[in-house]
Order: sequence, then C-alpha cells, then structure tokens
Amino acid sequence: MGTLDRIAPAAVLSACFGIFGYAASRRPFWFDEILTAYIAGQPTLGHMWGAVRAGFDLTPPLFHLITRAVSMVSGRPELVLRLPGLAGFGLMAICIFLFVRRRCGLAASLAAMLFPMGTLAGRYAVEARPYGLVLGMCGVALLCWQSAVDGRRRGVSLAGLALAIAVAVSLHYYALIILLPIGAGEAVRLLQNRRPDWALWGAVALGTLAVPLNFWLIGFSGASLQNAWAPPPEWHDLGKFYWQAGGPVAPAVLVAGLAAMWRSKKRPGLPAHEVAAAVTLAAAGLFVFGVGVAITKMFIVRYALPAEIGIAILLAFLLNTQERLARVAMAAMVAMFAVNAAGALTTKVPAGAPPLLKGRTNVVCVSPLRFLQVAWYGPPDIRYLADPPEARRWTGSDAMDRELLALAPWAPIHVEDYTTVRQNREPFLLYWRYWPDPWLMPKLREDGASLRLLGQAFNEEGVLERLYAVEWR
Repeated sequence: MGTLDRIAPAAVLSACFGIFGYAASRRPFWFDEILTAYIAGQPTLGHMWGAVRAGFDLTPPLFHLITRAVSMVSGRPELVLRLPGLAGFGLMAICIFLFVRRRCGLAASLAAMLFPMGTLAGRYAVEARPYGLVLGMCGVALLCWQSAVDGRRRGVSLAGLALAIAVAVSLHYYALIILLPIGAGEAVRLLQNRRPDWALWGAVALGTLAVPLNFWLIGFSGASLQNAWAPPPEWHDLGKFYWQAGGPVAPAVLVAGLAAMWRSKKRPGLPAHEVAAAVTLAAAGLFVFGVGVAITKMFIVRYALPAEIGIAILLAFLLNTQERLARVAMAAMVAMFAVNAAGALTTKVPAGAPPLLKGRTNVVCVSPLRFLQVAWYGPPDIRYLADPPEARRWTGSDAMDRELLALAPWAPIHVEDYTTVRQNREPFLLYWRYWPDPWLMPKLREDGASLRLLGQAFNEEGVLERLYAVEWR
C-alpha cells in the first residue's frame, strides 16, 4: 500500500476517535450501560462473578472482565467504560478498509470504512456494551477468512479466524451471525473447487466451541429469559432497521452503482465467494428477525449490527469499477458521518437529579428504565416498586422487574416489594416519565390509591415528566 493508503484511513480513524470519544464523555449512561457499570464496579472478582451469574445481565463474562480492566483507568466513567466499544468500532473500520482495499480502489475502500460511522452502528461506538467489540471481532474474522482463502500466512490467518470467532461469541451470543457469511462464502468455494476446505472449517468449529462454554459458565438462566421485554417483532421493524443501518445514502449508492455498471458493461471481477459473503452478512437482519419471530419473540436492532459490515463491503464492491462514483459516495459518507457526529455531540451527562425531584424525598419511579438512570445520577434514594406477577399481568412481561430484583443485592439501589408498600398504606411521591404501559399507575388506581399531580416539566432531553402525590383511600 502507498502512503495515501496509510494516511487517509488514519485520518478517518482519528476523526472517529476524537468525535465519538468526546461524545462518549458527554452522553449519559442508559439502563444496560448502568448494568455494565455495576458489574464492573464490584469490589472483587468473586463478587463480579456472583453478579454475572445473578442473571440480571446475560452478557457473557468476557465483556465484563474487559470492562473491569479498563475501569481502572482514571477519568469520567462515561468515557472510560465506553473505551472498549470505541476501540472495537475502530478495529472494525480498519478491517473493512483492509478487506475492501485488496479488491477495490482507495475511494471505494474509504467509503466502505466511513459507512458505519454515519449510520446506526455509529451510535454503538459510544456504548458501554459489547456491540462495538463484537463489530471489531466480526471484522477481524472476515479479514482472517479472506487472508486464509488467499493463502496469506495461512496458518496465522486460520488461528486468527478461530480466535476472532471465539472472542466474538464470548462477548455476545448473537455474534454467531459471523458464521453466516463465512458459511455462504465457503459454500460457493465448495461449488467451485468440488472439495471442502477442511482446515478452514476446523478453525471455524474451534472458535464456536466458546458458545457452549459460555452457556455453562453463566448458567444461561436469568431474569431476561423469563419472557420477552420488548414488543413482538413486526415486518416494519425490519424495514426500520435497514433504513437506520443504510440511511438515505446506501440505497442511492446501490441504485447508482448498478445503473453505472449496467451502462458501462464493466463487471467488478470480484471473487464470487466474497460477494456471497457480503450479501449474506448484509442480510443478517433477516436472520435476527427470524430468530425473534421463532424463538425470542422480540427483534432488537443492535443484535443485527454486523449487517452493516456486509452492506459497507457490498457497496464498495459495486463501486469497484466506477472511480468517479466512488469519490461521490465517499463524500456522501463523510456527510453522513458529520450528521451522525453532530447528533452524538448534542447530548450531555445530567448535572444531577431531574428538576422535578430536587429537594424531594420518598420518591418512587414508575419506569424501570428511567429508575436506574435516576438512581445513578441522583437522587440515589429514589425507589422502584417491583411486582413481577402484576407487571406481567398489565404489560405482558415481568423481565424488567425481575432484572431489578436480581440486581438489587449487587448495587446501591432501592427496589421494594409493591405488596408490602400497599399493605402498609404508605404515601409517597410518584415520578412519571413516559414508558409504554407502565403497570404501576393502573395498579395503584385499581387498589384505591389517589394520584394528585404536583407538577410537570420537560427534562434536558425535551421529554415530559410529572410528579404525583400518592395517597391511599
């Protein structure tokens, strides 16, 4: 590679780390990230292991070990705990560039590298969750697969492939997605060569051994598995995912690339197995959606993020023979990155308690998601009333209540039994923030409590919040 091949991606990475790193230091933690912080912050490794096995977070233990090691770095927790995700995101970007650059020109390679930074994946570059690291490991696995097939340091490449798969599935179980493009690519090679690549399949099999190992380690039985905590998947959810994953630019590049290729009669001349792998990975959202319909009964878009790697590679392949269009696409990706970066920089960590709660005591939060965030940023004495049977009765899911009950022994939070509070006829203040189907409010009314509005205001995010006085009749 020439000098420009080193300077250009380095400049992109510098901008990525600078902008997203600054954004990471300003954005408040949300529910899942606070779970990460509580597990990583346990006083000893033994306590951390107990928290992992408590079942309030089903993320495999490797991610928590990495986060715990990073947490020893001094600095704002919002930035420090998000460093692994940011590093993984950057690693993915490098792998995309290297994978594509072996087949395409510099402009197309940079466009592919920039693509995830301007779409949905960019948000998860700054999360204290395993998604950024999973993206990085998926990128490494693809690059090692390409190198092994090409015969580049084959032994090292096969070892890297096995290790990348093992690490990826030890960070999140949906990282098994990476087997889909490799399987599709190897199926094409089998048709072409009439014989399987046993060494490569051995490396893949070795890497997947980490899955049963992690199931055994955490017991795979937790609050989140009791029932779905998100709405059932619908087809428009899949469409929404691909719109967020591709944005307006990806469809435009796809159409323009196909049209230009048709007019010029030039064919990219790319390896068929790599095209098959890119198409299959780009379609991984369908796999996650299918699992949601058939098994988990929910579709979580962040589980399908590796699809963005496939989309990026596929778009670059389409631009392979269209240098002018590749430069236009690269400029469009820069614009998408700028828009995403601007949005990431607008939020900031709350200074303390929400305005409605300042100076208040004896407050109960109606939303389990908001409760954990308020308890983290203040006031720390805010309470949540849990009742899994009632939560399931009113909302169809008791997963959040079970998670908070499982978390309570491991974190400085106040989760109490609703039935006990009702039996004691204890008055309290109720902090409300919009949450789909909050079970506590209709349950209070059913049990004869009165709710008197004391005030309402818009918080720092522009979301309406209310404070009620609850008394028993």
